[in-house]
Amino acid sequence: MASVGACPYLRERYLALRVRQFAVAGVHGALYRPGGPFPVAYGVDGVSFGSGRIGWVLAAQLMVRLEEFTEVDLEAEHAAYLRRAETRERDLGGAGTDERLRLGEYLSSP
Repeated sequence: MASVGACPYLRERYLALRVRQFAVAGVHGALYRPGGPFPVAYGVDGVSFGSGRIGWVLAAQLMVRLEEFTEVDLEAEHAAYLRRAETRERDLGGAGTDERLRLGEYLSSP
């Protein structure tokens, strides 16, 4: 939910998915072609691993193919998460808060 509030583009419109199955499909990056002593950049595109162009890509991002997924209501999912966290904290007598603090200390330690 933080990214939806922080990004002006996501505030206008977004789609949240729960992905059950995916496959690594290729890369996205700068395309090159032979050009004298050094390759010459000529564009940016996504290239599948099966493509003959794969050896001429300076990859910047991995691409995945979503094979099994469902659309979810992100606000409802977040509200349900908060309810579960509140219940867990109440049932554990506040131990959930201490756990989060310790995890935060661990993550911020050098």
